[in-house]
Amino acid sequence: MDVAHDRAPARFISRDITKGERAEAELDAFITKREKERVASEGERRTEAAYRMYERRAQAGREAERSQGWATYFRGLQITYAGRSEECGRRAEEIEGTL
Repeated sequence: MDVAHDRAPARFISRDITKGERAEAELDAFITKREKERVASEGERRTEAAYRMYERRAQAGREAERSQGWATYFRGLQITYAGRSEECGRRAEEIEGTL
């Protein structure tokens, strides 16, 4: 059995990876900077703009649906309480008529 061969994988475990991490961070910063420069010079890409427009419309639709739901709920309460108010008025008149 080759002892040097058995130890070969172990020597990589303690390897310093900070250089790789630093290089990755620099690449991310470079890509972000270039993207910002491209957007400043060319503007947003059409597909991204179209997606944002779609999302705004979808959100507006969800908000309108939610608002309509609340309006329906409160109209239902209005009708219910109006009916209860009339009933309470009739009962009060009945009681007052017997006094």
